[in-house]
Amino acid sequence: MTVLVIRRVPADAPDHTPSSLGSQLAGLRSVRLWLVLLACATTSGGVLAVYSFIAPLLTDRAGVPASMVPLVLTGFGIGSFIWTIVGGRLGDTRPHTVTIATPAITTVLMLTIFLLSETSWAMIAAVVLLGVFGLSANSVLIHLAVRFAGKAATLGSALSVSAFNVGTAVTTPIAGAALTSPLGLDGPAAVGTVTVALTLIPTLMLAQIIRRREAAATETSAGSRRTNGGSSTA
Repeated sequence: MTVLVIRRVPADAPDHTPSSLGSQLAGLRSVRLWLVLLACATTSGGVLAVYSFIAPLLTDRAGVPASMVPLVLTGFGIGSFIWTIVGGRLGDTRPHTVTIATPAITTVLMLTIFLLSETSWAMIAAVVLLGVFGLSANSVLIHLAVRFAGKAATLGSALSVSAFNVGTAVTTPIAGAALTSPLGLDGPAAVGTVTVALTLIPTLMLAQIIRRREAAATETSAGSRRTNGGSSTA
């Protein structure tokens, strides 16, 4: 990994100067940055609320043989690896599509785990697909955090990773406590479903803000062209 970073990541320009502490902190005033960080916390926290207890869910609830659990988790990992790359490529051109569609699909998968927890084939399929979609938007969210942090790009990247960890640290104990609720083994799936669904709030708000800004910029540009055209005619 170190060799790949050295070979692929471009070096700073010779005239590059590090940003000041003031400019770093100024980047934290971005509403868009905090919406991204909120999405980081809920998407990661929701998925890992279920994944942390996936073995007992598969064996004790769905009746999947214990020998099959490593294979199911391997499917989760392979799906996550492949779709993280695909999601990252799509995120280059359609970042908000990725950050909205991914939690929407993940919410459906979580709900499937909750409703069909006693059906072994449905659980296996849902867990593998959860690997495909559950965390595939993370790289796009990190990119958006860096972008919206402005001059505080390094801080934005660090905060996005911290948000993933905070989300996991908050929701996993809640999911564990849900095991002792009347929901029993379905508790973590219920917690995960609600948490991931909450991701749609900041991602939809963010897409709306960007859409309005782009529309305003387009209108301003069109007005400027009309004004310049009128001046040339005169």
